Amino acid sequence: MKKAKLGFGVLSLVAVVLMGIVLSGCDAIGPSDTTTTTQAVATTTTAAGTTTTAAGTTTTTAAATTTTTTTTTTTTVLSYSFLYVSNHVDSGPGFISAFRIDPGEGTLESIGTFESAAWLREIKADPAGKFLYALSTDYNNIFAYRIDSGTGTLESIGSFDTGTAPWCMAIEPSGQFLYAANRVSNNVSGYKIESDGTLTTVGSFDAGTYTFGVTADPAGKFLYAANTNSDNIFAYNIDSSTGTLESIGSFETGTGPWAVLVEPSGKYLYTANYSSNNVSAFAVEADGTLTTIGSAETGAPSPVALATDPLGHFLYTANNGSSVTVFRIESGGNLTSLGLFTTGILPYGIVTDPSGQFLYTANRNSHNVWAFRIEADGTLTNIGSFETGLEPMYLTTVKIIQ
Repeated sequence: MKKAKLGFGVLSLVAVVLMGIVLSGCDAIGPSDTTTTTQAVATTTTAAGTTTTAAGTTTTTAAATTTTTTTTTTTTVLSYSFLYVSNHVDSGPGFISAFRIDPGEGTLESIGTFESAAWLREIKADPAGKFLYALSTDYNNIFAYRIDSGTGTLESIGSFDTGTAPWCMAIEPSGQFLYAANRVSNNVSGYKIESDGTLTTVGSFDAGTYTFGVTADPAGKFLYAANTNSDNIFAYNIDSSTGTLESIGSFETGTGPWAVLVEPSGKYLYTANYSSNNVSAFAVEADGTLTTIGSAETGAPSPVALATDPLGHFLYTANNGSSVTVFRIESGGNLTSLGLFTTGILPYGIVTDPSGQFLYTANRNSHNVWAFRIEADGTLTNIGSFETGLEPMYLTTVKIIQ
């Protein structure tokens, strides 16, 4: 430690940071509060034999003395988690349902609905939680919104053309690029996300037949598209500067892959196969290519969506047969079924919250979201259902830190 002279003494500064998490105990759903307390400790040492004079009196210090002054500063950082649901609606305008997530209980409090377009499909937020994007398969558009960081409400910032009949999309982890899977034009549309949330097209990239699902790996190096009618995955390199895609091959799956997911470590990729009622598992190689590991039965018909916990210990499939299948991800990427859990009618979307404590399904035919607590062993405990309005399809969660 460096020492600096202060009069006849020495001044040293020590900073101590204490962290604490406080969850709101109010009846209304509040934010999570992260409190940081910083203590600045100033120590002055006076050497023995020092002489000081005050008001005509002379004092000589026989022994060394130390004076310590402590200053405490407390800063509170608020964080909010929101859940957004795309409501399909066959005719007339569709809409987005928005909810605040109770950080302790996982329950949902409505914060409103926001008009969009008919035939909404997947909905995604950028990693910073600033912008929300919703696909309309009828309008062949992506609708973009700005998220209010305090209230979670949405403000429209425009719409942007896609290929024909977009169904799902992915935002790579840096938040620079967005990709939409177009199931009729059989391709992937790529976009740069501008600083104001608007989208600039970077190109259109060929895929297989009836492209439903798309995902990026956690490092943002590779993109994968699930092709339902050609029963395969197309893999691409992502150019980190332009967002353009370069094909690196195709890989066979089970029958009718609807959804594709790379778990958080980036080692393993999974597809939900609608027609063969199973999940295909692959190892992701260093160059982005895939090596087949095997498959696992869902035990229920028509898996259509996938989710994982933030640590990548468990995999969840939403099955159109009104259930969720829970798998444990084993070392090596194999899956072990932990059972089936009932949902509302015809779930399409499934997502975990940012804390990894809760899981939600969007149930199209019962017009609601079901909420579950994720137990330590990955199994689910139902904690309630929440009305969304007509035909909820997909959902996403956002954590905003202020």
